Amino acid sequence: MKTTLTTLTVATMAMLALGGCSKTGPTSPETIAAIQQALLEGQIAVGGETFRDLAIQRGGSLSATLRWTFSNDLDIVVTDASCGTRDFYGCTILGSATTRTPRGGSGLEQLAAAVRAGQTVRFWINNLDDAAPAPYSLELSVH
Repeated sequence: MKTTLTTLTVATMAMLALGGCSKTGPTSPETIAAIQQALLEGQIAVGGETFRDLAIQRGGSLSATLRWTFSNDLDIVVTDASCGTRDFYGCTILGSATTRTPRGGSGLEQLAAAVRAGQTVRFWINNLDDAAPAPYSLELSVH
């Protein structure tokens, strides 16, 4: 049971103008504090990707739940923060959730990964849809 809740809300990211392999990401990592819970929100262009960096304050088990409301198919992969490419060549992959989501409903991907205090991890979110941008929320906790 959680006794304290700290929530970070990040403004919705601007929709990418071009699809394909476009990617965006913040210039500095968000931080999960206290009980280590956060909510990150954004939007991904058609066929696009984004990444979000997160500074871990204490070690434990990281749980991530990615949700979206349109019929898109989103995937999530968590890597070390030095990973600079969506093909993950040379990257340490800590966890992934890449279930194929059929059109016509809301989506959900979940993953778990072990993390340590002082570590910064990178969440890669990919919109595999060919027709619509995808607003999303990413719920995170470390326990």
